[in-house]
Amino acid sequence: MKSARVCSLFALLFASGASAESYVIGVENLPFAPHYSIDQQGRYQGFARELFDLFASHSGVQLSYKPLPANRLLAALLQDEVDFK
Repeated sequence: MKSARVCSLFALLFASGASAESYVIGVENLPFAPHYSIDQQGRYQGFARELFDLFASHSGVQLSYKPLPANRLLAALLQDEVDFK
């Protein structure tokens, strides 16, 4: 487990001045339209995805999304399977 963890994606990336880095965001595998959902092919979509992708395009970071059941997100974060939840 990493010694220090910041739960806010925006705070970490702005504070570090990150560029050309890659992060995995653990997302809930639940339909909560229009905010977020997972389509038939397992792709994360919705307003939250659009917001994260817009942020990534302006900041120069690469984001990928890992859909997980809500009760697995914290464990995935603590086990370094995802960078943010």
